[in-house]
Parts: sequence; C-alpha cells; structure tokens
Amino acid sequence: MDNCPVHNVPFKLVPAGVSKKTGKGYPAFYTCPTFGCLEKPPKDEWESAKQDFESAVEPTKAPTKAETQDNAIWDAKDRMNMAQSALKAAAEIVAAQITMVPSGASVDFTKTFDDLKEKNYKWLVDKKEGK
Repeated sequence: MDNCPVHNVPFKLVPAGVSKKTGKGYPAFYTCPTFGCLEKPPKDEWESAKQDFESAVEPTKAPTKAETQDNAIWDAKDRMNMAQSALKAAAEIVAAQITMVPSGASVDFTKTFDDLKEKNYKWLVDKKEGK
C-alpha cells in the first residue's frame, strides 16, 4: 500500500461500519490519516486489501428500526434519570445552605438552585459521554 502523496504517511484503513448519522452501513475504505486530507490510494490497490480485511472481520449490520427506536427510548430515560439526579443533588445542597443562613437574612436560593441543577446535569452528561 502506498503512502499519501501529500503527507507521505501510510494510508489508514477505516473498517466497515454503520453511520451514526444515517444508520446505514458503509464498506471499509482507505484514507489519509491527516485531518482534512481527502487523498485515497488508487482503487485497484485497496480493493484487494479491503477484501482481505473484510474476510477476516465479521461484518457489522445496521441496526433495525426497532433497535434504533429502543436506543432512543433508553437515551430519553437516561436523560430523565440524569435530570432527576441533578435536581435532587441541587435540592440537597440548597437545603443544606438554608440551614446555615442566619434568621432574618434575605437570600435568593432560586438562582442558586437553578445554577446547581444545570451544573450537576452537565457534569452527569459529561461523565456518561466519557469526558
């Protein structure tokens, strides 16, 4: 297999898979590993290498409509669980702060609660996504 003529690095094999955006399957292909480069090896070179790779790897099937809908339902449930967890954590923090305020003091806990809820939710989403 040749190198990219622009960057002089070996072409990278992107295995066959399923598009996250469309849910449709796509075949394996070679491309330059440098971000933004659109160079590809000559088709006759990579066809045989691609066939060798695909015969060694079990093909990935596109998810069915039912699987896609089931994933969407679980994603919605995950978001609801994270929102409920964020709400509970914010309420517990504000409740603890209320007990510390001297009697007669005027404090607006609504903004504090909303800020905490938003920060907790963002933190939970980031953890779920592995950030």
